[in-house]
Amino acid sequence: MHESSAPWWQTGVIYQIYPRSFGDTNQDGIGDLNGITERLDYVASLGVDAIWLSPFYRSPMADFGYDVSDANAKRDWYVWRDPKPDGSPPNNGLSVFGGLAWALDEVTGQYYLHSFLKEQPDLKAAHG
Repeated sequence: MHESSAPWWQTGVIYQIYPRSFGDTNQDGIGDLNGITERLDYVASLGVDAIWLSPFYRSPMADFGYDVSDANAKRDWYVWRDPKPDGSPPNNGLSVFGGLAWALDEVTGQYYLHSFLKEQPDLKAAHG
């Protein structure tokens, strides 16, 4: 058999897995990482050299998961405040739906204002 001098990834067989439809172990209708790991023996039996996982992180799905939903280019459109020195919310304002109107963004350490649901952050324009 002729030995190739090309790197393995140029001549190898790569098996692409779309996690959402590959294997659903928790029966919610959407594939999951456990569904992939449970079938790795099967994938290996196909003689593949590597697997390529299609994206499985949070995404607006405008590009089958290759687009992300946490790009912060428009971060300044929303109402952000630093926490009080003890780490608590900037004030005790309440949401229309109950509870505090401030949610912590753990990545930045700042709070964002949401007058309704935490998934509905307030725009700056609404607050002058």
